[in-house]
Amino acid sequence: MSHAARSARVKRAARRRPIRNTWLAVGLSLPGLFAEQPSFAAGILPQGGHYVAGSGSIAQHGANLSITQSGSRGIIEWNSFSIGSGHKVSIDNGTGATLNRVTGNDLSAIYGSLTGTGSVYLVNPNGVLIGPGGVVSTGTRFVASTLDVSNNDFLNPPLYGGASYTGSSTANVVNLGKISSSGGDVFLISANEVKNSGKIDAPNGNAELAVGRKVSLSDGKYQQVFVDVGSGGTVTNSGAVQAALINLQAADGNIFALAGRSAALRATGTATRNGHVWLVANTVDQAGNLVAGNVDASGARISARNADGSGGIVDMAGGSVKVGGADVQAKAWNITAGDFNRRCQHGQRPRRKSEPWRVDHRGRDRRRRQVWCERRGRHRGAVERALARGRVADAQCGALADYRTAGEHRQYGRRLSHAVRR
Repeated sequence: MSHAARSARVKRAARRRPIRNTWLAVGLSLPGLFAEQPSFAAGILPQGGHYVAGSGSIAQHGANLSITQSGSRGIIEWNSFSIGSGHKVSIDNGTGATLNRVTGNDLSAIYGSLTGTGSVYLVNPNGVLIGPGGVVSTGTRFVASTLDVSNNDFLNPPLYGGASYTGSSTANVVNLGKISSSGGDVFLISANEVKNSGKIDAPNGNAELAVGRKVSLSDGKYQQVFVDVGSGGTVTNSGAVQAALINLQAADGNIFALAGRSAALRATGTATRNGHVWLVANTVDQAGNLVAGNVDASGARISARNADGSGGIVDMAGGSVKVGGADVQAKAWNITAGDFNRRCQHGQRPRRKSEPWRVDHRGRDRRRRQVWCERRGRHRGAVERALARGRVADAQCGALADYRTAGEHRQYGRRLSHAVRR
């Protein structure tokens, strides 16, 4: 082999190495999430795309791929849909919606930029990864799913029940980058695991992460993603999520809202929708039986407020709910569980199983009684304090702090929380 040929071969290998090394890093930091996938990202731009419904054009210009759509809704099928670092895919679909369905065997890895003027749907049963440095930005809705939707449901969403997403995929949806929707929603859907370790921003819409074997998407004022059939999957958030409404739903599976410096769930509401956060691991099967999963929000930072600055609502439901060390800011914090784990100290009496908690901004439950943790026969600490515009102390029992008005909570909130936690 000549010197020139060897040099060219080395240069080609060097150009390919960053993507391979990045995948190695992802595999080490997220063990098992993509272990069963047949292959990794194919190509640095989507390949083999063609419209199967609707019409438009697809054109590549160097490191950029431009997609235009002439109608309100269109469906493009791809052999592969990945975007390498430094590359960009732009979808000009007005305020319409474009479904990108992958029919090949490669998962979708977004390390570059994906933008859409309207809604962008990415369906890949092999898995979807928004890598570190990957950016997704849409004007309205962004959906990443390993479950598929029929062409008819997408083109003509049912008025009642919404579009149905189903499938036998065991792949995952993972966000390590940034996903934003300026005017709509962000939905991440899988039957196995949805994980957000990056940033999700939907100030005028919903951020909903869901796992299930059958999931419905509908247009509405509040929750828009509903798990119809559970899969025992897992939803994990260790990143930052900010949206008008936030919904983490695992039906009969597990929800982990992890602690961390950048990990937070913040619902901010809009002029027409109040701020609300759901962490729900319960569902009802076809026989009408309650099937419960688990919620672990130990140490999590969660806030819900309305657009006018007033407090919103946080709902948690599961067979087991753990909230020790959680920092929750809301007007009302509702916990419904068969086994409520508040990590009380030795000698403290836990509340009865299957008794729902309903705490308002006065720190009282729905029977208007103060919620206490009893220790050695004496009331020593508040189990939960839901403070208007203030901080809700975690469920770990401790010394009793003075109770103050909503206005004073803003001044003394930090001290109160510290007193309850010690």
